Amino acid sequence: KWSNYIRWFLTKPKTTGFLVFLILSIGVAFLIFQRFQIIKVTERREMAMTLENLHQNIEQCLKSCYTTTLTLALTINDNGTPNNFDLISSQLLSSNNSISSVQLVPNGVIKYVYPLEENRSALNLNLFKTPNVRKEALKSLADKKMYFAGPLALKQGGIGIVGRLPVYKKNKFWGFSAVIIKFEDLLKVSGINSI
Repeated sequence: KWSNYIRWFLTKPKTTGFLVFLILSIGVAFLIFQRFQIIKVTERREMAMTLENLHQNIEQCLKSCYTTTLTLALTINDNGTPNNFDLISSQLLSSNNSISSVQLVPNGVIKYVYPLEENRSALNLNLFKTPNVRKEALKSLADKKMYFAGPLALKQGGIGIVGRLPVYKKNKFWGFSAVIIKFEDLLKVSGINSI
């Protein structure tokens, strides 16, 4: 029986060539498709790992900001006045390269800023009377939690993310402890610039 098939293939070389070509073409197409699928899966996996890494970097940055605002809030004495604001702020900024400035905001009005020179224009800004930040300040106050807002156009220039932690003294709202992260610094810390 096999000899009949072999004889048929030998007597019809064009048909045999076409069938061999067709079988090889299907095999090569299948291999190319498989290779393409493997490349797609690998790219998706790499993208997921990259996004996870970015997410972790940003989350770590925000946690560090929370610690900074909490430390800053602890400088406020029982009379509602911060102790050693400039010294502690300087140390906080030197230990956290993503933060460009810190603020204490008694009763929603920015009164203490570090570093002062580049951020002087933000002094005396009332968060509750400024339309583009009022909503976020009220949300932070209502939730009694740290709230990050942005990217926002900053009063002192540039674009940034602002994190505000409501501070309470003797169970009464004192104001906010705040950090400012310049948007380009957040991108740098996240690692997105290296992608």
